[in-house]
Amino acid sequence: MTPVRRLRRPIPPTIGRSAAAIALALVAGIASPPASAAGTATAAATICNKYCDTRDPALSPGDRTPVTATLHGRSIMLHFDDADAMGWASIANGGPGDEVWLDRSFDGGRTWSSGSKLGSTTVPVGQRGWRTLMYNVDDWNNHGVGALRACGKAGDRVEIACTSWARTTWNSGDRRTAAATGLMTFYNYSTGLFDTTGWWNSANALTSVIDNIRVSGMGSYSYAISRTYDLNLNAQDGQFRNDYIDDTGWWGLAWVAAYDLTGDRRYLDTARTDADHMAAYWDGTCGGGVWWSTARTYKNAIANSLYIQLNAALHNRIPGDTTYRERARDGWSWFQGTGMINGSNLVNDGIDLGTCRN
Repeated sequence: MTPVRRLRRPIPPTIGRSAAAIALALVAGIASPPASAAGTATAAATICNKYCDTRDPALSPGDRTPVTATLHGRSIMLHFDDADAMGWASIANGGPGDEVWLDRSFDGGRTWSSGSKLGSTTVPVGQRGWRTLMYNVDDWNNHGVGALRACGKAGDRVEIACTSWARTTWNSGDRRTAAATGLMTFYNYSTGLFDTTGWWNSANALTSVIDNIRVSGMGSYSYAISRTYDLNLNAQDGQFRNDYIDDTGWWGLAWVAAYDLTGDRRYLDTARTDADHMAAYWDGTCGGGVWWSTARTYKNAIANSLYIQLNAALHNRIPGDTTYRERARDGWSWFQGTGMINGSNLVNDGIDLGTCRN
């Protein structure tokens, strides 16, 4: 395995209306940060998708309540209009002065400063419950893949309770598209990478999004391909190369997948550059194999398996090629002789440079 080192969003109107799990599987059961972490509420910009923020819940064609919270006997509920990708909050079993609102996040529920206390309202005299207006979950025009939670407090208490973060079933017609939507809540449109992870892991995440588009046919997040490429082409050592040979292999495979999906030749050209960079770190130490890093201190399984896979993939996409084919063959022949594949057909990572065996 790779040693640990270093380690938003228009949504085209693709809609999934099945009763599949909440698209944000990643947030459905995860504890939210403390409600007090929201800080002072700021004026949120109005978002307009199919409808604009502050639509009347009475106009919703449906009402799904995926998550609830309780506080001092009050029920705080998050409601969804899945057909229009909007939500609202309600509080019940309370009294006049109780407060209820929505928070909206565009990074998987980690921050919500741009969408804090949306629609904040209080229970009027003579009522035991109340609700907010409806707000959009996503921001299609700015590539915002969002999530909502409902929050509330008793009028005579300081404590606040919030539901878990959740989202509508928009772009989540089945488990495949729900997974892609959940993953894309971590996509940072400003950097073209995925938050909470690092350089090579973003290659894995982007490859997953590309594979999902190919398999599911939902192209809502295809913008991430060119966005990542354009913003990061000159990062690190350029053309998605850096000091770690396995990192370059992960990115090379991502661009092969991008080429297969889009037919854009620049992605294949970058994958070739990546493979050639890896090949520059193949030498005769221990009879062959590429080094794990440019420091040339370690030869391991992941860098060499990616070397084999990327070269084989390029051979299968370049008519008349022999160079990448021979690299893949030589890589596999060397790998088989290292002992990194044990008697149980499990892969052990790395060889001892003294014995040239695992």
